[in-house]
Amino acid sequence: MAPSTIERWRAHLLIAALAGMLIQCFVLVSLLALRVPEAFFTTITFRVWTVVAVATAILSARKLADAAFRAALACGYVRMTGIDRRTVVVSSDCAYRRLVVLHIRLNGNRYGSVHG
Repeated sequence: MAPSTIERWRAHLLIAALAGMLIQCFVLVSLLALRVPEAFFTTITFRVWTVVAVATAILSARKLADAAFRAALACGYVRMTGIDRRTVVVSSDCAYRRLVVLHIRLNGNRYGSVHG
């Protein structure tokens, strides 16, 4: 696999892991505070909703990162450099720097390398 593909997969897996952690927190609160029976969390309904929640989290993070990248590009915090215009430089003053870098990592080899 190409390094850019691996990096893209790692970014998606990071988002999925964070979504899974939030789902686990929800399950813990449901068990302890709301007294939801433990059997509910083994049903197919819960599993389907979990898959939907993880997919929604990934899509939402992609949209949010894309919006942050476009805003940073419009404000001049992001610029393309290099001979082939594939190196992205993100200003350290950018308020959405982490989301901009996430956008670049989610899009793989589209931009080339990232510098901060």
